[in-house]
Amino acid sequence: VKAINSVGLTSTATNSNGQYVVAIDTNDTTPPTTPAQVRDGLSTTSQISINFTTTTITANWDLAFDTESGIAKYWYAICTIPTGYDVKDWTDVGQLTLVIYSGLNLTVGTTYYVRVKAENGVGLQSAIIISPGQYVAVASTNATPPVTPKVNLKPSIRVYPNPYYIINDEQVKFIIKNLAGAEVRIYTISGRLVKTLSADAGASEISWDGKNKDGKRVSVGLYLYSIKERNGDKVAGKLIVTK
Repeated sequence: VKAINSVGLTSTATNSNGQYVVAIDTNDTTPPTTPAQVRDGLSTTSQISINFTTTTITANWDLAFDTESGIAKYWYAICTIPTGYDVKDWTDVGQLTLVIYSGLNLTVGTTYYVRVKAENGVGLQSAIIISPGQYVAVASTNATPPVTPKVNLKPSIRVYPNPYYIINDEQVKFIIKNLAGAEVRIYTISGRLVKTLSADAGASEISWDGKNKDGKRVSVGLYLYSIKERNGDKVAGKLIVTK
C-alpha cells in the first residue's frame, strides 16, 4: 500500500504480513440435497404456465443444503425436452436461487423447461430437478397451453420477528398452522447446520433462542431456515439476525 497526497507526492510503499493459503479437508463425501422445487416465473409461492414473451425465461427454486461443506453454487439449464439443454447449456449462477435469461428467440407454441442442480464446497452435485414448464404464447392469440402438473403450495407458516434482534430472552417463533408437528433446521448462508428444532403433533409453534447447537449465541447476519412438517410439507426461507 502507498498513499498519494493532493500535490501528487507518493509515500514509501509498505507490505502486509502476508496470508498463507491452506486447503481445509471437510471429509465431505456426500452430495448436497436437491432443491425441493423449481418454479417457472419469479414468484416463490406460485407458478406461471404461460409465458407471454418470446425473449425471456425466468425461474426460481428452493434452497439446497449441505451440512458438511456448504452450498457453493447452483447450476441451471433451459430446454424444450425435460432431459436436455438445447436452449441454454448448464450455467453457474453462484448462490442465486433465480434466473432471468433474456435475449432469446423463443418459439410460440413451445413449452420451455428450467433444470437446476446444486453443488457443494467440494464439487459434488445434487440430483437434477426440473420446472413444470412454461408455454410460450402471445397475448393476442387464443393459444391453449398443455396441462401442467399440479403444484402443491407451501404450508402456511409464519416466522417472527424477522429481522430477529438478539436482546435479552427474546426468541424467534415459527408458527405452524396445521398442528401436524414439524422439524426446523437453521443454516448459515453457506449451508452449514446451526441448530435443529422439533415439535410434536399438536404444537402450534417452535421457538429458537438464537443459539447454535453448542449453546452459543450466533453471530449477526443472514441465516436460512428449512421447515419440514410431519405430513410431508416443506418450506424454506431467510432470517436476518441483528442487534
